[in-house]
Amino acid sequence: QDRAVMQLAQEGRVTAVTFRTDDAPMMATANAEGDVALWDLDARRLLHVMQGAHDGLVAAADFVVGQPVLVTSGADNAVREWLFDGQAGIPRPLRQRSGHFAPAQMIRYHGDDGRHILSAGRDRALRLFAVFRDAQNAELSQGSLEREARKRHTSMRELRLPAVTQFASNAAKSRDWDDVVTCHQGARAAHTWSVERRALGKYTLQAADTAAVRAVALSACGNYAFLGLATGAIEMVNMQSGLARRTFAGHAKAVTGIATDACNQRVFSTALDGTLRVWDFATGAQTHVLALPATASRLEIYREGALLACACDDACVRIVDADALRVVRTFAGHGS
Repeated sequence: QDRAVMQLAQEGRVTAVTFRTDDAPMMATANAEGDVALWDLDARRLLHVMQGAHDGLVAAADFVVGQPVLVTSGADNAVREWLFDGQAGIPRPLRQRSGHFAPAQMIRYHGDDGRHILSAGRDRALRLFAVFRDAQNAELSQGSLEREARKRHTSMRELRLPAVTQFASNAAKSRDWDDVVTCHQGARAAHTWSVERRALGKYTLQAADTAAVRAVALSACGNYAFLGLATGAIEMVNMQSGLARRTFAGHAKAVTGIATDACNQRVFSTALDGTLRVWDFATGAQTHVLALPATASRLEIYREGALLACACDDACVRIVDADALRVVRTFAGHGS
């Protein structure tokens, strides 16, 4: 008849249990909060808690047979390996495979060689995917979230930046300064990132009037970022110094999209006021206004052909000739 030989308690609901099969008397247990506890079975005591091993419930945990390697998987769409190679019995991350665990909101190629893809999801993560080598996939770091979570006694998820609503990237100056800019849900600031370092960048960009940032763009040269504000203004910021350089004022409502041409001569923008506006890049002066049949919620540019694509609220995509500034084609058919 089976009988209990010891009882150990871990905080939270235990979701997985596994035992080492090499020469170490160790048990690992995981909980629904994403933590993994390591137990010394000889001493019947807790050795270490891997706080935030996963961002959410740990679904499974197994030690590799005969090896000091722990494999875990979680609801954060990640599989991680942990290596026990120290004397204290505390593991270090060995390798991992992960992806978004909530729907992606924006996906774009980064660079001109088609080798990397940037994506932002509702899981509040910005990820880089390598087209040809999975081993190069990575989430762009937001700092030492694990250490901060332990210090503040909270979860890593609570410390993440809000979900990215728009981002823009340009690899032209990747080796010199940050090459990605993002705006976030409900946030009054944009953030720069470095794909080269796979991490959050140097600057938090905020408008002088602290209005919420609704849209972002980077110039073709990679030197300037553009922030579209809820007030209808557009701020141009130097990516090297993080300093504001120019303001484009004219929209009556929140900006929804920004684009620049290939020669840094014109800036294009759409807003909730239902207009597409053209600005002089060097002076910030407004040069043209086009009233669209419906409000545009997103703006994209094809620089080589001087064409603008406006995704409108009437479920149509309208192509605008950037030189003639008129709608040349309408794609309709979506139900919503």
